[in-house]
Amino acid sequence: MDLLPTVRNSFSNAAVVRAASHLGEAEGPVRRGLDQAIPTVLAAILQRIAEPEGAESFIALLADSHHHGHLLADLPAILSSRHSAQAMLALGERITRVLFADLAFPVSQ
Repeated sequence: MDLLPTVRNSFSNAAVVRAASHLGEAEGPVRRGLDQAIPTVLAAILQRIAEPEGAESFIALLADSHHHGHLLADLPAILSSRHSAQAMLALGERITRVLFADLAFPVSQ
């Protein structure tokens, strides 16, 4: 299994359109941003879970998200409402803090 294309393909056109709408951006820049961010985030996840305490904290974070392993598959539905999209941004900020520690900044900036 090639993880990078699998994750990239999980961000369907419908999900990108909805994300762009919530962000007030055009679809093209959102897609390019995702294409650039996905390898960085995957690398950070792999580095983080290589450490025992890092794996535990990351698994706990995902468990707290209540998406039960279907986050990417459910992304278009999750982004269909402003409330769900805001919750997704909050989850993104928590994941960013876990993965990038002191380098973290809010996802919305």
